[in-house]
Amino acid sequence: MIVSWDESPDAAGYMIYRGSDESGYDSEPLLDSLLDGSSYEDCDVEEGLVYWYWIQAYNTDDMASVLSDPVPSPKVSFALQVPGQYGTIQEAIDASEHGDTIVVAPGRYVENLQLRGKNITLTSTDPTDPDIVSSTIVDGNEADAVIRVHEGETDVTITGFTITNGVGATGWEGDRRGGGINIRVNASGNHTFTVTGNVLRDNTAEYGGGIYVLLNSSGSSTLLLSDNTIEDNTADYDGGGIYSSSGGTRVIMTANTVSNNSAIDGGGVYING
Repeated sequence: MIVSWDESPDAAGYMIYRGSDESGYDSEPLLDSLLDGSSYEDCDVEEGLVYWYWIQAYNTDDMASVLSDPVPSPKVSFALQVPGQYGTIQEAIDASEHGDTIVVAPGRYVENLQLRGKNITLTSTDPTDPDIVSSTIVDGNEADAVIRVHEGETDVTITGFTITNGVGATGWEGDRRGGGINIRVNASGNHTFTVTGNVLRDNTAEYGGGIYVLLNSSGSSTLLLSDNTIEDNTADYDGGGIYSSSGGTRVIMTANTVSNNSAIDGGGVYING
């Protein structure tokens, strides 16, 4: 957390105080000695909390000014911010580590995302707000699947986006699968994938116009598809909205709206195994 202030021409140094609320009842100095400068980085903070700060100036005679008015911090978040910190979602993914959350502000991001084996959460700023979801758009530009999960990821959440203009990823079969989201697991171990609160619209592929899922794992694997709107997607063959080949793993679909999708078989949902 960066705290900054306007310097006083008569100040020889500053003391910074921090408390848990505006009253300052528990405020304490953050430094053992005066700081020469106009900013301070407070690294001892906890996720999800708001802190209050006060600044006090001291002159060369060690006389203190009155305390500044209290100023609150934003709620502390260690999430990677797009575009605040990273210009593209893929840049944030590439910089992320296992367990990270990437928060994407409203806008149209023309990208084809690959998670690069990262177990992360991709989220809009508020997946429960339909206006945020409709204005946080990942546009595949008819180049590939919009989002691919296929490099050994084991725990991924995708929530709060409008996912559109994908044409599927070309796999070893030689055809395109998963226009909007392509999830492919062919490995042992436990896997958990959550796709919730998204709109998948106007995507196409040969299999799985909206979503294609292949879960072929000997471990305990679960895919949760919940509260998504999956509409106006097209598959040349199977699964206009959703194509699922689970290989015995659990696929849970709940409270999704699947409408106006088309395919030869399974215009809305196609289950294979």
